[in-house]
Amino acid sequence: SERGSILSIARTTNGIGSAVPMAIFMILGFVLPSLTGLSGLALEKTKYMSIALVASIIGNLLFVMTYFKVKERVKIPKPSKRKKGEPSSLKLIFKCKPLMLVVIMGILASGRYMYQAAAIHVARYSFYKDIAGLAPEETEQALQSSISLVNTVFAVATAVGMFGAMLIVPKLIKRVSYKKLIVVSCILGFVSSFITFFIGYNHFWACIPFVILSCVPCGVINCVSSAMVGDCLDY
Repeated sequence: SERGSILSIARTTNGIGSAVPMAIFMILGFVLPSLTGLSGLALEKTKYMSIALVASIIGNLLFVMTYFKVKERVKIPKPSKRKKGEPSSLKLIFKCKPLMLVVIMGILASGRYMYQAAAIHVARYSFYKDIAGLAPEETEQALQSSISLVNTVFAVATAVGMFGAMLIVPKLIKRVSYKKLIVVSCILGFVSSFITFFIGYNHFWACIPFVILSCVPCGVINCVSSAMVGDCLDY
């Protein structure tokens, strides 16, 4: 339980940190057009270049800080000479069934991050409709504004569902097994996604509560999978 709690807290903090560049990127969608007068492809290039510079500089500075602050608690002994015929570490990994199940779970659950990619298409084709009769520059500005708004809404919905679950998971793992947490949360996300599909993004705001619930498995898997990998060391 201690290992699970520590890993859950670490993954929650990591998730919050990874969300910061996304938030900055969305804010740039509102700020840069008025500051630079850019639009279309030039605006997209500037947005990505700006966030890449900010994230890389801050990220590298944080990594440098760990060199001076982080200390190893476990002294790893020198490995003994491998006997002839003894399987390599790589073979042992593939023979670890619990670890392979966690890996397969992560691969199959990778689609949970499609929400942010889908936001752009929702903004272009479903949410923003009043572009008839606008000049090309006005159309581009309207679409960019719509994309920024939908991205922001999706990001907030994702944060509420994912980080909300990540905050609750450390308490739940003391009472519920990892497997039950994953199965129940994935069923919840599956049902919520289907409801969202049938509601349709033409009713954008009605979909948001179900988008939040659909992101609950993201938070659960982020926390629990790390703890499960740690438990595989004891297998």
